[in-house]
Amino acid sequence: MEEDLQELAAMLELWGTVRFEYCGIYYEIFESTTADGYMVNLYLDNELDADGYYLDDNSYDGGLCTGTALEAIEFMLKEE
Repeated sequence: MEEDLQELAAMLELWGTVRFEYCGIYYEIFESTTADGYMVNLYLDNELDADGYYLDDNSYDGGLCTGTALEAIEFMLKEE
């Protein structure tokens, strides 16, 4: 799993955003435009609106991670 986390962190650093599913939760992580760090949003469903964004109605949790890209990936991972 550590290799997968490193790969996601590399993609986040390269593109500034990454989306993935883990244990039935959908993760959206991107560079914050208002603070140093990354916004981490979790959703219960992968349904998108017409513009390709996750629906707010499916929001589960979220927060700002002021650490590295890898720390942002690990920030809210739920072990099940």
